[in-house]
Amino acid sequence: MAADSIHQIITRPVHTVSGFASGFRYPAIAALFILRHPSLWPWCIIPILINAVIIVALWIWTGNYSQHFLATHIPDAAGWYWELLRKSAWLLAVLLRVLITLVTFIVVGTIAALPFNDLLSEKTDKLAGGWHDPRPFSPRRVAWELIVTGAQEGKRMTVFLLIMVPLFALSFVPVLAPFTFAIKLIVTALFLASDYISYPMERRGALLFRYKFLVARRHLFSSLGFGMAVTCLLLVPLVNFLFFPLAVVGGTLYFNDLVRQHGDDIRRGLPDRFNPHGPPGTASVVPARK
Repeated sequence: MAADSIHQIITRPVHTVSGFASGFRYPAIAALFILRHPSLWPWCIIPILINAVIIVALWIWTGNYSQHFLATHIPDAAGWYWELLRKSAWLLAVLLRVLITLVTFIVVGTIAALPFNDLLSEKTDKLAGGWHDPRPFSPRRVAWELIVTGAQEGKRMTVFLLIMVPLFALSFVPVLAPFTFAIKLIVTALFLASDYISYPMERRGALLFRYKFLVARRHLFSSLGFGMAVTCLLLVPLVNFLFFPLAVVGGTLYFNDLVRQHGDDIRRGLPDRFNPHGPPGTASVVPARK
């Protein structure tokens, strides 16, 4: 797969760039889609409010704690070296606060927004792809899917950390730092792309992490584009409040378009029960997007 991707970059650069660009535009498409469908607004606003409260509260708490810590451990003495130490410590404290807030936003925010994200993705699926689940509600089926997806999420995070922790350590080597930064961006983009196509894929019967990553890897350049756009959303202050709804809706629209473009070929390598057009074991037709 890696060799095929490198070969395509060399032999078909225009196709590679167009694929990346087509994926990169999905958060913008998601924003327009949300604006055109007011029924989605409550499921976008609630996670934004939850995450806003989390971020503001954490930023205030870390600010108070760092101020108290610096006042306690660094004396208010005269001299240029003390002033330099205070300013350096203050800058380091701000950077740590940003890092802690960002990590907490990703971990706690994801957990808090998870029920709303799933509902938002399902409603987007209905509007964009005519999604309909004729199966009666089954607590047993729902419980089983929650157990499997929870275990797969743990596996996904484990794999992500096993890749990112060594890259983080290598980034302190000056010669390797530019390369590790680029690799971390690519890995993050691919993981985010596979994460946000997981909502529609799970509804269609592909619960395992390897199936979601398989689809993202098979459509590598458009997935990289989508994942990179989502990564940019995450890193831009204030804009990252919109991260979850744009990523969820964008990932759902992206997957629906993959199904339209590739038809049943998208099932290649996926479990037999996977149905790209509806719930496992049913058949439906995907209409044009509204």
